[in-house]
Amino acid sequence: MADYPVPAKSLAEAMSAQTNLHVFGAVVAILEGGTLSSYSGSSARRIIAICHKEQQRQLKLMDKAVAAVNKRAAQLDGGQEGSESNG
Repeated sequence: MADYPVPAKSLAEAMSAQTNLHVFGAVVAILEGGTLSSYSGSSARRIIAICHKEQQRQLKLMDKAVAAVNKRAAQLDGGQEGSESNG
């Protein structure tokens, strides 16, 4: 596998979104695990719904960032192949 210079911003965005997905997933797991008293059930359900919504947003951000990185890698790969066949 070749090393590709990738857009640092896109790579950082993808990494950040993945980290956020893990954090929101952990929050959901804690709340669904029954760690709260029964009196907090409605609050927990609201927080879980917020986390699920944010997870979907983070997935979209991550997909967009990964697509940008893959697009750049494909551009570089295409350019390198072209220069190798001419050389």
